[in-house]
Amino acid sequence: MVRVVLYSRKNNIEKLYKKTQSNLAEAQALATQKRNEIIRTYAQSGDDHKDALDRFFSACTVQSIDTPDDPDLETFYAIYKDVFPIKEEQESLEGFQTELATNFDLSLQEKYGPMNETILLLRAPAHPDGKNPKGEIIGAIDYCTYNLERALEAQHNTHGGQFLIYLFIAKEYRGLGATGLLQRRAAAHSKRFIAQTSRTGLLEEDVKMLVLNEQNQPRKMSLFNYFYDSMNACIDQCDRLKYWADKGFRKLKLDYVQPALGEGGQASHELALYAQTDKPVHSAVLSALLYRYFLTAILKNQKAELNEDWRQLEKAIKQKDIIEIEKGEDFKALKKSVWLVMRRHFSSLFKQIKQRPIIEYMREEAFPRKAVKHPKPFVYSRFRASSTSMIGMPSRMGKASEALSLTSSWR
Repeated sequence: MVRVVLYSRKNNIEKLYKKTQSNLAEAQALATQKRNEIIRTYAQSGDDHKDALDRFFSACTVQSIDTPDDPDLETFYAIYKDVFPIKEEQESLEGFQTELATNFDLSLQEKYGPMNETILLLRAPAHPDGKNPKGEIIGAIDYCTYNLERALEAQHNTHGGQFLIYLFIAKEYRGLGATGLLQRRAAAHSKRFIAQTSRTGLLEEDVKMLVLNEQNQPRKMSLFNYFYDSMNACIDQCDRLKYWADKGFRKLKLDYVQPALGEGGQASHELALYAQTDKPVHSAVLSALLYRYFLTAILKNQKAELNEDWRQLEKAIKQKDIIEIEKGEDFKALKKSVWLVMRRHFSSLFKQIKQRPIIEYMREEAFPRKAVKHPKPFVYSRFRASSTSMIGMPSRMGKASEALSLTSSWR
């Protein structure tokens, strides 16, 4: 029975690997096809490609969802559920409704200050046949905005913060500029909200806010989750980290833990916290923003101070005046390391009843140069040829589905 279970896991990993490669290649091909289609449709005499794309996005519409009873919330959720299929990381529809309800919780906002959660849907121009008058949803972004106390504003020159929770773009529209458009709209909305609720006459253009998000850490993910998430998001985990690094996000030197999303769930130790800055972050500002984020988006208005994961995280933050940022990482080398682990140790990983961490294999053999025969699909060069730099959405990772752990200490 044990052999059957382990063999089944091996087959699952093989299938996930092949499907991941197929999805990455398909996404790249669809994006190229869609780009050419848009250029043919929207190009005018004398235009270059950028002009045609700009004209296309000018014809798109951005729809805002900020109430729990919005009829398009279920439409959004149906797409979201397919992009983030891992149950431990997946928010429920009721969870989204509870989060959006905090926009109207006056008692909560009197205590912790103005706060808002919004989902923006990017819709393509309506099709001439009239079948989809609102336009196809080609992307979405979910984010929270928080206003900070005047004392923090004065002391640290930070008026508030934004937490980017989810972002996804339909695979055929990736690489065209949809991601940047949604991020710019979200940033403008957050600054406008902070300015309008500041009570000090703050102008939108003067708002200074700290932008945060969570990212999967490939070294901490199981092989199963590494593939499963990459397959559904159509982007490799390391390529995703590189995308956000190029947008100015830096990993904070913090042992970050995200509490369980709901009752019976598991806290996630597979995420890291990132800030869009090249300077250290003041611990008082970070603590205030994270408390509000956990309170509204994670714990659903339950008292954060009663949550053990939050208490430990808050204690670690407040032990320092500032939280440093980590130096940039070579994501190409990290990606190669992950796949070398797979190539060299795939056949032996599933022979052990106790699923040993991959780092132990790496330490024992120190990546010997002797050729090792493996199934044809697990050739790194094939993976690299079909990889893509297109953007997927950082996910809320929960407890790993497998015990194979890529720990943060190996290179």
